[in-house]
Amino acid sequence: MRRWILLPLLLAFASGCSLFEDKKTAIDDDDPRLKDIEHIPPAIPAPLASFIERKEVSYDIQGRSVAELNEAMQKASPCIASILHHENEKSVACTQSRFTLAHNDAPPNRVQGLCRTEQFRLRLRITITLPEWTNALDGHFGVADAWEFFHRALTRHEEGHANIAISEFIKFDQEVTQALAQRPDSTCERKQRLFTKVWQRSYRKVKQRNQEYDRRTANGVNNGTSFY
Repeated sequence: MRRWILLPLLLAFASGCSLFEDKKTAIDDDDPRLKDIEHIPPAIPAPLASFIERKEVSYDIQGRSVAELNEAMQKASPCIASILHHENEKSVACTQSRFTLAHNDAPPNRVQGLCRTEQFRLRLRITITLPEWTNALDGHFGVADAWEFFHRALTRHEEGHANIAISEFIKFDQEVTQALAQRPDSTCERKQRLFTKVWQRSYRKVKQRNQEYDRRTANGVNNGTSFY
C-alpha cells in the first residue's frame, strides 16, 4: 500500500481496497465500526494553512456490474499496489504526501545554504487519487448503492492518510520552531543539522503511522471499502 519516491521527498500511500461484492450491507455508513482515529482531521494553525495544499484527482471507469467495475479499476488505476495486495492486483486509490522546503521547493534533506529561521519551514502537497464511475446511470440494479457506500468508505480511508501527513507536518513545524528558538545563536551548520534531525524523526513517524493505519484497518477493508 505504500510507495516511496524521491526519498524522503514524497510519501505515497494507497488504499488496499480493490474488490467489492454486489451485496447490500446492513451496516450504516456512520457505524462506529467503520471509523478510525485517523479519520479525525487535525486542527491546522492559521500560520500553517497557506503551506498545506490538498487536491483530489480521479481516473474514469465504466461498467454496469460490480465485476465490470472491478475490472475497469484494475486496468485504469494509476496507483501501485503494495506487498499487502494479491499478486498482479493494483490499488484502486492512493494518497501522495509531498514534503518540500517552502523556501525553494527543494527536498527537505537539501538544507545547505540555509540559515535564517524562516527558511527552515516545509510545504506539504497532498494528492488523493480516486476512481470515478462515469456511466453510473447504466448500472445494474443495486450496484449504484453499493458503489456509493464503497466510494465514501474509500474516500474516508484515503483522507485518513492525508490527516496523518498533516498532523505530523504540524508537529514538525512546532518542534523545529521551538528547537531553533532555544538556540538563537547557533551557526548555520548547526541549524541545518538540527532541522535535519527533526525532519528525519518526523519522516519516520509519518511512515510508521501510515503502516499502522493500514494494518489496523486491513488496508481500508475494516473501514467499509469491501463487502462480505
